[in-house]
Amino acid sequence: MAQTTYDWVGTTSTAWSTASNWKVGSSTPASAPSAATDIIRIGTNQTFTNLPAISSNVTCASLTFGAVNSTLTVNSGFTLTVNGDVTAKHGQSNVDLTTYTTTLAGLGTMLVKGNFNVGDNTMPPNGIILGLFALNGVVKVIINCQISLLTIQGNLAFTSVSNFTSGTNSGTGLNDTEFDLNSALTLNGQFKYQDIGTTVSTLTPNRNLFYASAGTANTTLTLTNAAPIGSFTTSSQYQYIDFYNPNVTGHATVIYAATSGSQTVYTGADGTTIGNAPQNYDALVLSGASTKVVDGSTFTIGNSFNTSGGTVNISTNNPTITIGTSGTSTASWTNSTTVTQGSGTIDLNGSLTNSGFFTLGSAATTISGNFTNSATFTQGSGSLTFDGASAQSFTDGGAGTTFGAVTFSGGGTKTITAGNFYIQNTGVITMSGNSQLNGNGNLTLISDATSSASIGVVPSGSSLAGNFKIQRFFKGSSTSLSKRGYRLISSPVYTGTVSSLKVFDLTYLLNDAYVTGAAGGGFNTPANNANNPSLYLFREDIKPSSTLFTSGPFKGINKINNSPVYNIGTQSRNNFQNVNDTTVNIPVGNGVLFFFRGNKTDNSTQTGTKTVLPYDYPEDVTFTQLGVPNAGTINVALWYKAGSTLLGYTNTSLANSTIRGYCLVGNPYASTINWEKFNRNSTSSTVYGANFPAANVTQSTIWVFNPSTKQYETYKQKSGSITSTADTTTTVNPTNSTATGAASNMIASGQGFFIRATSTNQSLSFREAAKTTTQPTSSNLIQLMSTREFVQQQQSTEQPNPLLRLKLSLDSINNDEVVMTFADTAHTAYNENEDAEDLGGNGALESLSLLSADSVRLAINHLPFPKTQDEVIPVYATAINSGTYRFDMTEVRSIPALYDVWLKDAVTRDSVDIKNNRSYSFNIDKSSPETFGDKRFTLIIRQNPAMMVRLLAFNADKIAEGAKITWQAQNEADYTIYTVERSTDNGKVFDPIGTIYSNNSKNYLLVDKTPVTGLNQYRLKQIDLNGGINYSNIVPLMYTAQPQQEISKISLYPNPTVDIVRTEVQPNGESRVKYKINITNVEGKIMASTTSSQPQWQNNVSSFAPGTYIMQVLNSGDNSIIGFKKFIKK
Repeated sequence: MAQTTYDWVGTTSTAWSTASNWKVGSSTPASAPSAATDIIRIGTNQTFTNLPAISSNVTCASLTFGAVNSTLTVNSGFTLTVNGDVTAKHGQSNVDLTTYTTTLAGLGTMLVKGNFNVGDNTMPPNGIILGLFALNGVVKVIINCQISLLTIQGNLAFTSVSNFTSGTNSGTGLNDTEFDLNSALTLNGQFKYQDIGTTVSTLTPNRNLFYASAGTANTTLTLTNAAPIGSFTTSSQYQYIDFYNPNVTGHATVIYAATSGSQTVYTGADGTTIGNAPQNYDALVLSGASTKVVDGSTFTIGNSFNTSGGTVNISTNNPTITIGTSGTSTASWTNSTTVTQGSGTIDLNGSLTNSGFFTLGSAATTISGNFTNSATFTQGSGSLTFDGASAQSFTDGGAGTTFGAVTFSGGGTKTITAGNFYIQNTGVITMSGNSQLNGNGNLTLISDATSSASIGVVPSGSSLAGNFKIQRFFKGSSTSLSKRGYRLISSPVYTGTVSSLKVFDLTYLLNDAYVTGAAGGGFNTPANNANNPSLYLFREDIKPSSTLFTSGPFKGINKINNSPVYNIGTQSRNNFQNVNDTTVNIPVGNGVLFFFRGNKTDNSTQTGTKTVLPYDYPEDVTFTQLGVPNAGTINVALWYKAGSTLLGYTNTSLANSTIRGYCLVGNPYASTINWEKFNRNSTSSTVYGANFPAANVTQSTIWVFNPSTKQYETYKQKSGSITSTADTTTTVNPTNSTATGAASNMIASGQGFFIRATSTNQSLSFREAAKTTTQPTSSNLIQLMSTREFVQQQQSTEQPNPLLRLKLSLDSINNDEVVMTFADTAHTAYNENEDAEDLGGNGALESLSLLSADSVRLAINHLPFPKTQDEVIPVYATAINSGTYRFDMTEVRSIPALYDVWLKDAVTRDSVDIKNNRSYSFNIDKSSPETFGDKRFTLIIRQNPAMMVRLLAFNADKIAEGAKITWQAQNEADYTIYTVERSTDNGKVFDPIGTIYSNNSKNYLLVDKTPVTGLNQYRLKQIDLNGGINYSNIVPLMYTAQPQQEISKISLYPNPTVDIVRTEVQPNGESRVKYKINITNVEGKIMASTTSSQPQWQNNVSSFAPGTYIMQVLNSGDNSIIGFKKFIKK
């Protein structure tokens, strides 16, 4: 069908369908345009009276708008379809700032199957000349899109034109473009930009403009192309796409909606000019099945972000994402697809609602609004912060939400409103900014075999509220009963407040394990089982008893079902029968002894049950404690000392010296604490023991119970001052601390331990900064409470103290250990400030102790190295059963080679060099008392004379700086003292000129910078470990004020000589000079001495031994040196 070109004239009305409103050429057509091949022009060749309006479905080939102000209206229910292009032409006005606006209006729709061209290649006229290159001719074509829906299947193309000619006096005309969206636009093609002609860089910076919102209406822009923004023919400085116009009240929603492949989401990083004032987008929707790949650089959204459809990739280009305005919480991100963060940060100033897969990466994420998750939310290695200044709620409607390193800040209250939230086993809760976190019973801190979640330092102004669920993993065994037995536990939460003290209950244990006790006490063991208590409290104000366990300092808990449940029924002090006759509370900071059997399932690992012999092996169990986390300063108040925060120390006639001062306390926080912080900073110490000595003076000791070996193991603080902050934050068992077995400075959350008071006025306080930031623990701590398994003891540049570690073993599980450390200031008798008593075990199959000189059994024995007398240390070794046992010297550290260490067996009469032969096996026969106890074994430490220090050489030489004194030694180690001495009076008196302490370097040097004029004699004084003193040979050096001049005044011959040596001195003009002549050997010993008033003399040296000698001549009147000469006696 032939094409017909129709020009709109609008003579009769606005109706598109009226023929008289059209011209074909210069004639009025018989009918209005209605064919799909018709070419439509409005305002190009004809003027018009009325503006066109369409009230039926119309299709045409193309549509062109001229450089006039015009409006095309498509009424509701109808569609204008353009099979080809729509073009809005440039004009040729030379009036500055002239605009031609074409408005697309109506409630109908418009479909453009070709391109929509804003501007063409029409050249503008010259502007008016105001000066060289001056301009007065900017003309703009504007499309005002108000139609309810405009769909462009091709490109939205912008063309600007310039007629500028460099070097001419003509003005410059610019034809620019602009597209204002005030409704809905779907673009299936691309934004295209071209600039024709040369322009001046100082002119309009943005010549082709697109505004996604240009008025009061809310607009929608849908982009379906894989790359919606095409290439530019000129620099992007002349193109501008504004998806968010802050100068209007309407809001624009941009929708990326490609359905296959991948689609680029633009941020301006690829060279496109995307507006960013105030943000890239007002509201953004990523929909459709395609993968959305967000550009890099800065990606900002003003209000709402909705991600649905295909995967959203923000991990390839790693943009920095900001949603909303900082300091507010009105924005939102709603996700129902897969989103994966990379290394670009996310700052969401509003709420997050997730029903898809939302995975964080390595960068930080900040959310200031509410959090809702009903699907999968995964935190990566980056931090997660909730920083709302107002209240934030957290809701999970799915299988649970797990956080890792999470911070709550901003000052608002954060409430875990509903669902299940977790802190992963390596996660840490950080509080800041006067914020409150309310667990509301819906937040669980995870604990497992490798690590336990924690709550970091809670600063002043921040707080924790509501119940939390805090887990504690107990390690069991599927192959043996080695893990069945007692544990020392504590509570990181409180469940009530009594007389201002925060107290806890023990009913949580019933959920996962059998807990025994008196009938009617609320316990859960099967019927007809023995009802000895599973739970005990400790008090030291009782005389120890070996009759019954409950008749001594451990008091059985026999009722845990009182109301309220934190009222605990136990034995009174004077009742030694296992009954419930008093009610107490357990304040946080106390420890509890708990007998662990595994869970409540009879697992058939043996033929009995968990409570009936032969007992089933105990599985791993994770206990969950419900309560408010302890925070702030915890002043320990022992459970049996009502109204007092003093530790237990019964200094009376009560015969309790073996347990006096021992207090069972516990870590009160949901975090590992570091015992190295104890009394490190006076009253500001984060673990503070009032009236205890400072840690750099006297190191404190704690005792932990190892459920594997059934032994109490000991940790003693690092000696001296802390030289590295790591020692009180991250270092496990720092150099010069002392530990037996698995004991460590890192005390796990939920772990109990013993300390010992030494007077009645001492107390213990835990403070928030006692917590460690990274909770490192050595791998053997998993035996105790299973805190995080990190690297072993870290390397230190400090010189470690000498140490011997001896272990007694039955097998790989059952063992006990003692440690000997050495210092010159130590004592052989027990000293509570140096040594650590051995508390023995509880159900252990063997026991090992060292006996002090006053027969106190020790786990850590601090000794002086022996001098000339051997050091003999009795060893207490016993076992429950007869059998073969073994000693192993598992560590020999910094012990000087001078010392031998021997293990002597009085039964077999063996003596073993256990320092070098590290193992010794022996038998215990329980029917023969001499085979066990403290009479069989001794450790003998003694000096080996062959390894005593020796001086190999001593020399003195002249150098420019003075006299260089050098010596070589053997076996000097680090305990030998060297003093260089000098004599200036021919050896009558030697004075010290410098002291050097040995460092095992073998070679030593000292420079005498002020030798005297004349004879200097040097020797070395050596003081060994025992205080023994030895002197070196004497080495002489002769100095003169003017050596060459003085020596030339003396003649000596023959040289060498056999018997007679003759000397002549040149007089210096003095008529009467009396000379003093000394002849010395090389060691400074005077061999001959005489005086003479004559300048010539001779000496007979035939009796001298062959060698080198020195003749020194002095003026006897003033004792000044005239000179000296060396000669050789054959």
